Amino acid sequence: MALEMLPRAFENQHTTLWIRIQAGISLACLLMDTADIPTAYKVVIETLDLVSQLTPRSLEVSDMQVLLRRTSGLPCIAGALALMAGEDLHQVIQYLELGRGIILSSLSDLRIEMHDLQVSYPELAQQFIQLSDQLDTKPGLLTGFTNPRHEMGRKLNSVIDEIRKLPGYDRFLLPPSEDQLKSAAINGPVVIINVMYLRTDALIIQKDRFTSLELPVLYGDVKNFATKPEIDRQTLEWLWDGIASPVLENLGYSDVPTSSTWPRIFWIPTRPLSTLPIHAAGYHYPSSTNTVIDRAVTSYSSSVKALIQGRQNTVSLPASRKLGKAVLVGVKELCYAPEEVNELGKLCAGMGLEIQRLEPYREDVLLSLAECEIFHFAGHGSSHQLDPSQSSLKMEDGPVTVQDLFSLKLYQRAPFLAYLSACSTGYTEDERLGDEGLHLISACHLAGFRNIIGTLRRVNDQFYVEVAKMTYKWIEDHNMRGGSVGEGLHHATRIQRDEWMIDGSGLDRAQRGLDGGECHDGQGNQKMCCTSREGRDMVGCEEGPIYWAPFVHFGV
Repeated sequence: MALEMLPRAFENQHTTLWIRIQAGISLACLLMDTADIPTAYKVVIETLDLVSQLTPRSLEVSDMQVLLRRTSGLPCIAGALALMAGEDLHQVIQYLELGRGIILSSLSDLRIEMHDLQVSYPELAQQFIQLSDQLDTKPGLLTGFTNPRHEMGRKLNSVIDEIRKLPGYDRFLLPPSEDQLKSAAINGPVVIINVMYLRTDALIIQKDRFTSLELPVLYGDVKNFATKPEIDRQTLEWLWDGIASPVLENLGYSDVPTSSTWPRIFWIPTRPLSTLPIHAAGYHYPSSTNTVIDRAVTSYSSSVKALIQGRQNTVSLPASRKLGKAVLVGVKELCYAPEEVNELGKLCAGMGLEIQRLEPYREDVLLSLAECEIFHFAGHGSSHQLDPSQSSLKMEDGPVTVQDLFSLKLYQRAPFLAYLSACSTGYTEDERLGDEGLHLISACHLAGFRNIIGTLRRVNDQFYVEVAKMTYKWIEDHNMRGGSVGEGLHHATRIQRDEWMIDGSGLDRAQRGLDGGECHDGQGNQKMCCTSREGRDMVGCEEGPIYWAPFVHFGV
């Protein structure tokens, strides 16, 4: 009976998009259960196309989250089925791009592509906006077989076709082309890890080819490690065996680089894997080189398209552009935050930046970002369990949320760096929205920052200071060039890793910053240090979490 009714609902052009999507998901699951992979693949691809039409122009981000929770995993299913069906690898990647990060992609497309379209072709842009707003009426408001959705959809598709005929708009609202995908790997290979209960694969993009590797990773294991509250040796060794080692061997990254120029690799993890530190994977013992950090510089991205757009923003900046300010915000209640801001102020001044120190007040911080080159926040971060768009940086008078950062439009200026020296700024607690990448790091990227540094978990307060100082020193020594942020963070965390190995667990040095004693307020004055529960949300323990592992770089 279901195999008779579901296709009818799925193919009904007169009903709402949402009803068709729900029918498509149910039908695809039923077909996979009966091992009809070819038909399941066809249904999933058609359903994915319907999901891509859900744009946030008329829906709040919170409403979009409700809808997308119900389609969780669909793009990864599409990717797995496409591989099983023998599709070309660039097509598999395009399916993943089409269905992942819909909220971020839609906001970015409408912000960047629509801005250009409105300037060059205002009439077509206005038609597109009006039809999108009408078609995106919330499910349930238009019902029955006489509603105008079908005609509006036809008109919208016609307008999109007209736009794609314009010079430079042939990929309007589409995932990157085969050549564009390859161009994303100009600074190093891009590796997408597609995690699904059917299979797990690495999809590797290089300048001249695409490669796929089926990985020995079970979806259940990914979920188990992703839900651990802290990062430990077992997690890093599992990541090495199942994911990092096969990929690095395929790329020929088999030992510590002998030259001063290290290879780079850009990871795009999916689903719960996006909360785990692939960059820190390995067996971290003296004389071991079976680690990612000893073989390559790692950066992350939410999608291939985000990498391409970030690079385009960098290329389009005028060489004569005057540098902006370094906006430095430190929360005084944290033991080491004032020292961190004070030390970084000296380094930023050495880069020729005007220094603006701010107290953590919401409006002051948001207003200051319009003219900044570097934004550094040393304070508390929190990930919202129910609504990732409300994950936030804590201020004295109210939080700065992901939604607040979404509203900033800095992409034309493209500030150099947002450094979020706070806990869990790259973490999404809701697994069902893992592929949306809704966290503070991605919000800064959407706002227009070229580079973002943040964390996947909680970190000891003192470690923030050490990692930040070494990272900024590298950036200063390398004249703020494009790759210096990722390199700086890599070398800083590698030094911290080495000290951690010498200490045995890194506990001794970390405990000096946790168990009382004196620290400085950044002005040379001594004060009693914070207790273990007053650090930057980090608590020491006998085994000790691996403090250097949560730091991540997003960008080009």
